[in-house]
Amino acid sequence: MSRLTVTEKEHWKSRIEKRINKAIEVLESSNAEHFASIRTKAMDAALKELNIEKLAANRDRLKEERKLLESELEDAEAAIEIAILGEVERKKLGTYYSRNATEQKIKRSTEIVEERLLADGGPGSELLRLREERESLLDTVWLATSSKQIRDLWCRVGEVLGEAPTKIQEQLLSVDSDCER
Repeated sequence: MSRLTVTEKEHWKSRIEKRINKAIEVLESSNAEHFASIRTKAMDAALKELNIEKLAANRDRLKEERKLLESELEDAEAAIEIAILGEVERKKLGTYYSRNATEQKIKRSTEIVEERLLADGGPGSELLRLREERESLLDTVWLATSSKQIRDLWCRVGEVLGEAPTKIQEQLLSVDSDCER
């Protein structure tokens, strides 16, 4: 009897294991219904032995409900995307990009409506004013540190474009500018 090295033993073990696995696959595929039935009976018996039949049935029911809800959710999202983007654009963009484009349009529309509602008065108007001051802060700092000529130019450009300065900018411009506010 010859002596095999560890590497040789591992090689032959692997080769034989592959042949056995192939035989198992053939047997299972030619008797699929039989083995599926055995798995089902085994699962049912195990649940009964563990005394969790009702809990497992409830879990399975909830999984089915979740699948149904997920399907309904996908349909609702598709309908929203089609309503916003149109069917052709949705197909052209694909699922990921159409969802992103839809979310962006909804977000922008929400922001516009929110600004309209905030502008109706009270603390909302003050919040909008402060946001505008914050967004214009760099320009305000430049105006505060610029010459009279630059401030006059800023004022004239604003008049031509129909843009009103922020409250802080208005105070800066009224100090020594020819700007009429």
